[in-house]
Amino acid sequence: MKLALKCTRLNYIARPPNPTTAMRTRLLLAWVAFLLLGCLHTSSTHDLPSSKHTDQQYAFGQAAEPPQLQADGSSSSGSGGGGGSAPWHATPPVWPELFKAVLFQNRTGRLALTTLYYDWKRGANLNIIASQLNKAGAVWDLEWNNGTSFVFSRDQPACKVLHFDVGILTPDWLANSTHLGQMETDTFVCDAWTKADFINYYADVDTARPVRWTFLGSSAEFHVLEWSEGQALPRKLWQAPSYCFGNTSSAPTELDGEPLASGRMFRLRAAHEVQAAARAKHQQQRQQQRQWQQEKQKQ
Repeated sequence: MKLALKCTRLNYIARPPNPTTAMRTRLLLAWVAFLLLGCLHTSSTHDLPSSKHTDQQYAFGQAAEPPQLQADGSSSSGSGGGGGSAPWHATPPVWPELFKAVLFQNRTGRLALTTLYYDWKRGANLNIIASQLNKAGAVWDLEWNNGTSFVFSRDQPACKVLHFDVGILTPDWLANSTHLGQMETDTFVCDAWTKADFINYYADVDTARPVRWTFLGSSAEFHVLEWSEGQALPRKLWQAPSYCFGNTSSAPTELDGEPLASGRMFRLRAAHEVQAAARAKHQQQRQQQRQWQQEKQKQ
């Protein structure tokens, strides 16, 4: 009897599984795998950006290139409509505290080559004005921040000493100027600025280096041929010659030329603007202080 039961168990264990049951198991596993793959595909679709989103981001990246400026200094882009970021505004360039510039000067047919040295920390500015073909020699215009200017010639012992209420231009002398937009001049794309109805100033849009400036009253044009930041004038050349401090020197006509007068007039106007801006700022601060005190008293 025991032997018969044992054989029956062995036969049951060795019997192959029912084909119907095995098929159902396979179908069930396949269905579960299908559901799992469907869930993973849905999740990846939500996590990864679509090609449409990618194209939109690329198009936005294209539009994010530097916009073309309008005449009022605001940016113009193809996005249109409101709700975007604030428009970009150009900032007036600031001169470096130390540089050398070579300028081609044209004043209604009177040509000259001017070498400009600017040293703000020293408080001095020097223009060496060489006439065309050396017809009138070279005029040295040495300006100091204390208002004293020496206009002299090194070809002859001639010098004239001038005194002004203002010193040399400050590095930020273009502050509060009006932006005229972008335009091409001397083959450069420039930001154009105007100030005090007296001067137009053109600066390269990529480097902010000046390309040209024009005095509006006299139509004197200065085209920048060379601009070297950090280049200093030898110390001994900042000293005016000894005959500038005597009483026997005379000033030839070329020393009183209009280009020098234009520069000094602009310095005077710029100084007046700085003083007016300082007074306005002081009045604004006093008004804000009074308002603050009134609000404090109400509390």
